Amino acid sequence: MKKKDDVIIEVVNLLHRFPDGTAGVDRISLSIRRGAFVIMAGPNGSGKTTLLRHFNGLAMPSAGTVKINGISVKENLVRARRVVGMVFQDADSQIVGETVSEDVAFGPENLGMDPSEIDSRTRWALEKVGLSHMTDAAPHFLSGGEKRRLAVAGVLSMKPEIIVFDEPFSNLDYPGICQVVEQMRTLHAEGHTIVVASHDLDPVIGLADRLIFLNRGRVVRDGEPAIVAPDAALFGIRPVTGFMSQEERVL
Repeated sequence: MKKKDDVIIEVVNLLHRFPDGTAGVDRISLSIRRGAFVIMAGPNGSGKTTLLRHFNGLAMPSAGTVKINGISVKENLVRARRVVGMVFQDADSQIVGETVSEDVAFGPENLGMDPSEIDSRTRWALEKVGLSHMTDAAPHFLSGGEKRRLAVAGVLSMKPEIIVFDEPFSNLDYPGICQVVEQMRTLHAEGHTIVVASHDLDPVIGLADRLIFLNRGRVVRDGEPAIVAPDAALFGIRPVTGFMSQEERVL
């Protein structure tokens, strides 16, 4: 049985209505344990992105609650945004600095940290994602995979416990996908709770310990990937076809 202390994300009867009255999230209740690797899968419009945006207060519920480490997101937005880091589908939308290092430093600067701490966190985060050699590069000229890694570095500089990826493989070529998957693997191994929203299961299914299917704002299946994944096509999700990393292909 799941202990209360093991729950890092708790969603209770969450409802989110858009201005036109449509329910983007329709009375979802679920909990995610600390250190889990969870995939939330569903077609466009299934509600997965809307749900994830409630984890750090980028969206607010029409009803219900979301708690991070037992504390309501709505009651403490600053804390939620420190604990939950989000990597968006469009990496360009997260780029705010004129150089790679300036971009990663943006978050710690906004927290009012002293310059030495900002510099330390920036260097550490860039090293973690393998971009230390590109500190002075212009972010918008990076490859798609490098931009995603830069977005991860910006999140890591805030030292979050939870890292959320929203459609992380969108518009990436094969090498870029492999870079992001390897980054996820490393982050999970280091103890982060990972939540990935995707309509493409292939790249990441082998890393996950839980797979949740959403459709029309509701959870329609939830369980171990090996049990749930075969039903992907029933819910408008691309079936697993056997993605392998570059290393596995060589072997």
